[in-house]
Amino acid sequence: ASCRIDEQRFAVLLSGVGLATAHARMEGLRRQCATQIVMLDGEGVYRLESQWYPVRAGDVIWMAPYCAQWFVAMGKQPARYLYYKDVNRAAL
Repeated sequence: ASCRIDEQRFAVLLSGVGLATAHARMEGLRRQCATQIVMLDGEGVYRLESQWYPVRAGDVIWMAPYCAQWFVAMGKQPARYLYYKDVNRAAL
């Protein structure tokens, strides 16, 4: 299974735009993304496949299905994020 949204990307990070703006900007790709992350508080680093993304409150990440991922909180205040995963997609 591919971990790609298109030929070049497996994830999209929209910095500091908030969820409503992210939804509007991602209309074309939204159905191809299986997971969305919205950073609510704090900051840290999100690893997606072999790429590292510094993230902070207000950032939104859209990622392709089956994308290897992890997050580490790195800041002075606790980090919180909202994680949405589409579990109703086609099986491998």
